[in-house]
Amino acid sequence: FVIAPEYDFGDRYFLEGYATVVKDGSEFFSSRGIIDKKGNFLSIPIESFDFTINSFSEGLYPICKEGNELWGYIDYTGEFVIEPEFTKCFIFSEGMGEVNFPDGDVGYIDRDGNVVIKSQFDLTYPFSEGLALVNVDILGDKPCGYIDKTGSFVIEPQFDSASYFSEGLALVGISEEDGYKNGFIDKTGEFVIGPVEHCGFGNFRKIDGTFDPRKVDDEELKIK
Repeated sequence: FVIAPEYDFGDRYFLEGYATVVKDGSEFFSSRGIIDKKGNFLSIPIESFDFTINSFSEGLYPICKEGNELWGYIDYTGEFVIEPEFTKCFIFSEGMGEVNFPDGDVGYIDRDGNVVIKSQFDLTYPFSEGLALVNVDILGDKPCGYIDKTGSFVIEPQFDSASYFSEGLALVGISEEDGYKNGFIDKTGEFVIGPVEHCGFGNFRKIDGTFDPRKVDDEELKIK
């Protein structure tokens, strides 16, 4: 063993050199922390948890520490570098972190904690290749579109479902009179593949020896 089996739970992968672990499953929140690749453990008790992937991204980790009501970002020492002032935080991508504000708005901050985009979107997603998928009304008609880093729509909401850009293309879904269809659009919002029915497309991704579990589908995470 490089790291002894002394934890009840742990991440499946190291990301940026660290993994989240839980020493005692019966004290899930209070025994939580991070380890490096040498097995050094840093205790970081938490107050709340959800089952999205929380991990280091661009050196920052979204967290609600034990005793806090709000979320912020810590560094590798476990100290807050962006103070806890959000109702929820998510990973950083391309210098932008997704956050939920206490007034109900959602948006993005930069690495210094400055608010860059603040809106009444229903959902936001990480930036990828300069654009971010947003959902303007989760119960509305064709709510998915793409914004740039100023918060302006580059591709207006017009899709029923959508994914992030990879290799210049994004997988989207639309409902038409003859059924639901999927296809790939470019950064002008035009279809370059499809749309077609009954397809099982994944995401475009370079085969370059890298793997980021934060940007894959659940099926791709399964050991086959």
